[in-house]
Amino acid sequence: MPSKTAVQEPTKHVVSKKGSAIETSSGTLHVQPYRPSKDSKQLLAKLTFVPRPSALESSGHDAFRGFYTLFWISVGIMMIRTYVTSFDQTGYPLSLSFAALFSKDALTLALSDAVLVASTGLSVPFVKLMVHGSIPYSLAVAIQHLYQGLMLGVAVKWTFDRRWEWVQSGFFTLHALVMLMKVHSYVSINGRFSQLFHKKQEQTKRLESLVNALPGGRSKAEIDARDARKLKQMETTAAMSTATSLGGDENLLKVPSGAATPSSVHSDATPSGTPKPIPNGIHPLEAHKLQRYP
Repeated sequence: MPSKTAVQEPTKHVVSKKGSAIETSSGTLHVQPYRPSKDSKQLLAKLTFVPRPSALESSGHDAFRGFYTLFWISVGIMMIRTYVTSFDQTGYPLSLSFAALFSKDALTLALSDAVLVASTGLSVPFVKLMVHGSIPYSLAVAIQHLYQGLMLGVAVKWTFDRRWEWVQSGFFTLHALVMLMKVHSYVSINGRFSQLFHKKQEQTKRLESLVNALPGGRSKAEIDARDARKLKQMETTAAMSTATSLGGDENLLKVPSGAATPSSVHSDATPSGTPKPIPNGIHPLEAHKLQRYP
């Protein structure tokens, strides 16, 4: 006789009113029952699924944890390969030729870099002049770009004059570009803010002159503004009170004349359950079976 395969019945879970957690093979399903309103008899449920974290992703929140792990494994393999290659060629696990190349003319490089960093301090008094209005914003932008081009050109020419190796030349040129971007960011942002500051002062003076020209002056305008704000608050409070009272009284919800009510729809049905056609030939819809749930 052919063997009968036992059919495994699905596991039944009981959901409590306070919520339940259902464990699955791929994660946890949280079920939280709730009602749309206090007077509602319909019971709904909010479902939240939390996936089970893997071994490399124990926190369950960092989606790139596995990528980071693979990256550092690759870095470790590369370091080991570098050590083995260096030991095979030179007899030492790490060659110091690059360090010796970088330390060549190190004092001159350090002094040159210090002068480069100190030159960026000229942007501070330059911005102060823009804030005080001594330099127009359009002229300040032109001076800023001329200074940035001069700073980069002097840095590149200095590397050629010193006849540095590619290590010192690359470091000094790249650091000059970094300082240039810092100066550009500082001067551009503060210059734009200074322009807006002067425009705000002009608009404030114009507003003061217009307010003082009104009947009663500034004091009368402030009193009118406070009265208007109080009146608006009173209207808002009254509207909220009216809405609260209407929401709590179900008798105020009136059905327009001629509208079909649930009782009139069910009264038109025959004993067999087939609704009677209305004069225009359209059958009214029956109540859904889940309308009274639970």
